[in-house]
Amino acid sequence: MSEIIYSENFDFIKKRRADIDSLERGLLCDSAKSLAAKACDLTLDDIIEACSSLSHGDVMVSREFCKILAGEIKDSIQRLFYDNPTDNDDEEHTQIAYLKNAFSDKAYRRFAELFPKASAAYYPGFREVCEEVYYGRCTHTILPIYSTVEGHIATFRKLISKYDLKIVSATDIVMSDESVMRYALLTKELENPGKSESLRYLELSVVVDDTIKCGEFLAATEYLGAVVSSVTSYPLEYSENGNLLWLQLDITEADLTALYLFFECYQIRYTIIGAYKII
Repeated sequence: MSEIIYSENFDFIKKRRADIDSLERGLLCDSAKSLAAKACDLTLDDIIEACSSLSHGDVMVSREFCKILAGEIKDSIQRLFYDNPTDNDDEEHTQIAYLKNAFSDKAYRRFAELFPKASAAYYPGFREVCEEVYYGRCTHTILPIYSTVEGHIATFRKLISKYDLKIVSATDIVMSDESVMRYALLTKELENPGKSESLRYLELSVVVDDTIKCGEFLAATEYLGAVVSSVTSYPLEYSENGNLLWLQLDITEADLTALYLFFECYQIRYTIIGAYKII
């Protein structure tokens, strides 16, 4: 008898939960449509504030609302995230700074094919090539970022962060010991990822402290179609209680608009480091 009562109660709870979920989704849909109708007259801050207010800090509600809202205003929301998108197609000449060796030369030749005109500029060290791009003397640089022997190379990630560089492409080069080194092409500004349907990876850094639940955040990104390819944790230099997560997300099936909305609504401290495919 107790088993029958338990079963009946369990079925009732499941049905009740489904009814509540359906009601909540209906309310979120109505709210998203109402907000979308006013999107043309709103700033990004207005939309983010509305999303945050509706979610009440609940990550599951936030991700669901962002997904619905993105479907309603996908075209108009792009202008809000990218006020001044760069367009390298109109660039007269591309100058790529790098530390010359046989393997980086192979990477350069592959990257050079991405541009109408490209030339190489050689420098004696990795810090120097980053400075050339940072100060605008060269448009791009090449850095090794990953190897099948060492994994993600922390030294170069620190350079990328220090000089605020963005990964726009990557290529894998077979080394003399048959290991593989991944070289990245980097520049100062990232093009609007929403303009390209062929991007494979999104890389970002996220500050993790007491205000963010890491598991919930990662689960939400996957719910929005971005599969976590790799996660690397580094201690924050300015805090004893936090870490910096460097994430690589496979965005082949992701809703990028919903993803960016969620990043903003969840009020995390994040920096997009790259949006690219491997050539």
